[in-house]
Amino acid sequence: MNKIIKNIFIIILFLFIYITLFSLGLFEARGIIAFLVFIIMLFITKSRKIFDKQFFLPSILISSIFSIIHGYGLYYIDLMNDYKHNIFLVMFIVFILLYFTLINVLPMLYNYKIKDDKKKQKNIFLTSFIVIFLGKIFYLLNYFPGIASCDTCEQLTFVLNNFNGLNNHHPVIHTLFMALPFKLGLFMTDNLIISILFITIAQLIVMSLIFSAFIKYLSVKKANSKIIYACMLAFALLPNIGYMSICLWKDIIFSGLLLLLSMSLVDICDSDKISKKSLILFIIVSLLTVLFRNNGIYMYMLLTFFIILVLKDKRKLLGITCTSIIVLYFIIIGPIYKLFNIKSTEACEYLAVPIQQVARMAREGVEFTNYEKEMIEKVITVDALKVGYSEISSDSIKFRYDFHEEPIKNNKIEYLKMYTGLVIKHPQEAMDAYMSLMIGFYYTH
Repeated sequence: MNKIIKNIFIIILFLFIYITLFSLGLFEARGIIAFLVFIIMLFITKSRKIFDKQFFLPSILISSIFSIIHGYGLYYIDLMNDYKHNIFLVMFIVFILLYFTLINVLPMLYNYKIKDDKKKQKNIFLTSFIVIFLGKIFYLLNYFPGIASCDTCEQLTFVLNNFNGLNNHHPVIHTLFMALPFKLGLFMTDNLIISILFITIAQLIVMSLIFSAFIKYLSVKKANSKIIYACMLAFALLPNIGYMSICLWKDIIFSGLLLLLSMSLVDICDSDKISKKSLILFIIVSLLTVLFRNNGIYMYMLLTFFIILVLKDKRKLLGITCTSIIVLYFIIIGPIYKLFNIKSTEACEYLAVPIQQVARMAREGVEFTNYEKEMIEKVITVDALKVGYSEISSDSIKFRYDFHEEPIKNNKIEYLKMYTGLVIKHPQEAMDAYMSLMIGFYYTH
């Protein structure tokens, strides 16, 4: 009887959530699919618990964090589109959905026993590569010869001009990565479209190899074969992975390198002693990771801090290794790039967030002091900030013809003091600008 009451309660709750989300206009096709997946996940569990003493706190904590993040994202979406959702109601519904999923699924995951399958697939890496690569071919055919952004066109312009005027605005290593297949395509066909196809295929091969390495890693760790094949099909068929795999963009390979870096770090954490092979792999992947994205070095510095803080028994070796990689990175982008006449990244690239925050203040009508206005207008006029401000991109300001970064380069301390003072005086505008700019990183709807 108790089980029947629980099932009736959950079904009524589902109907309430579905009707509410539908009325709020939050149910697109993917929302309906997500909701169906949620129902299936919940009903395949045998217990269908409402409360579990062991997993209550983790479920509450995780559900709270993600519902708050979702609420923040919806709030800033509303600000951009001049619309108003009932944010607290949406947060409550997201919380309920996540809580009921976690309170039932976490016990299953916690008690799941990894089986050592006797029938090991010897060629799991090759099989994974073929399946994943073939899965991406459909996207390649649909978006032939690949998806090229304005960044791609700028990088290929350097390649066509034999790297004259090459700079690190777009990571040099990614430009070189595209150059080899592109030049090969031009040499073989003298056709720009086919040459771009060569780049796309090269990227597909690299990403398929990375995903296959992850599946091989799961196999080595004796993961259940069902999990392995599920991952293989996910990498092959999920639309977002397929679409992004043919986007000729530095972030695609960077994300793959982050996966390799995570695998390498987990291996090091799991081992009693760091092997020479593991250390060499960690060094290579680390260096590629920081070079494939200009701001990747900041992520790596933070990672280094936590490695030293957490891995007490390995902190000396890993601390020296990570610090050496950071030093080597600055040597490469400094003296070595200068040796080859490669210009460094423009200051405006590192100033995207401060630019957005000051522009938001200007648009919201903040009264700048005479000193602040004078300092700002050495770089760009306040009126231009108002007109050029866009919530989700700083490009409309930093690439304006009347934006001058030299004053900031020459007076870094003064501008830092002024910026810090503005943020302290106008925290709401600063926070709104930051959260709007970063919305793609935390809001998934």
